[in-house]
Amino acid sequence: MKYISFCPFILCLIVSNFAFGQNLVPNPSFEEYLECPLSTAEFQTQVVDWYSFSGSPDYFNTCNSDGLGTAGVPDNAWGFQYPVTGNAYAGVITFVHYLENDREYIACPIAQLNIGTSYYIMFYISNSDDGPFVDWRCATDHFGLKFFKDPAYDNNQNQYTPQNSADLEFNEMFSDTTNWHLVEGWFTADQAYNYIALGNFYDDANTDTLQLGSPDNEMNECAAIYYVDNVCISEDPADCQYLVSSRNEEIEIEIYIYPNPSNGNFTIESGDRKIKNISVYNLTGELVFQKKVQNRRLEKIILDRWASGMYLLKVELDDGLFYQTKLIKE
Repeated sequence: MKYISFCPFILCLIVSNFAFGQNLVPNPSFEEYLECPLSTAEFQTQVVDWYSFSGSPDYFNTCNSDGLGTAGVPDNAWGFQYPVTGNAYAGVITFVHYLENDREYIACPIAQLNIGTSYYIMFYISNSDDGPFVDWRCATDHFGLKFFKDPAYDNNQNQYTPQNSADLEFNEMFSDTTNWHLVEGWFTADQAYNYIALGNFYDDANTDTLQLGSPDNEMNECAAIYYVDNVCISEDPADCQYLVSSRNEEIEIEIYIYPNPSNGNFTIESGDRKIKNISVYNLTGELVFQKKVQNRRLEKIILDRWASGMYLLKVELDDGLFYQTKLIKE
């Protein structure tokens, strides 16, 4: 679920409301950081109040969007994605074919839970979509959240290893690279937990994978990288609402694509807003068309040399808003 909703030819976006309640998770959408990340693997060193229990998770922020690009938003090393809200999100590996039980976990201290109290939990995930640094991506099941009490794990000498259990998890295979998915549930504290971690807490033998992108099937090459955003824990779900729909002023943006379907020649018209960037992906996540645009409201997409079928269009406007839909080439 993204923070957008679609009407016919109209993108409806909601604007931020920064008031919030008693979320026990500090820096829940990773907006606070020490320095802008220059490349991947900087989550541990740059995100305030968050750490790694294993590996080198990634940190993506719009502050890098005009820099090297590998840690930017929406374009980065692993694909293209906007945050649910704000300017940032995290990235973690849940499976990789060449390292047994290799995992990355992002973790943070939380306000201590009361034993016997029930807590609402939520976070968002999205699968990465085959960026410039990986073409053998896959999906996995078991992305989850786990509570800890006074843990001593770190990303060096005492890394956490999968124990095949989580306190809240998404058990289905999640392959959606376009939308954010809300994972939510309830947990009754049986200890005075004061830390959480997120990732895949199951070993390779208990993790199912689905190959995407352009895998080498003979080698069974596969790496799963998930984006994470907006983590909340509270006794009252209303305290997390600011991370679900933190936008209360609706702005209508007229976006027209015609003809659609077409023989491969599409026209985009953006009404009264200017187009900044156009990207088109095929259903395996491969970038097949991209164009940087300056001060234009009308643009052409030409897919003549590509096969007939369905494609994903992503349009970024110059004021930071974006639009995405499907193109059909006959």
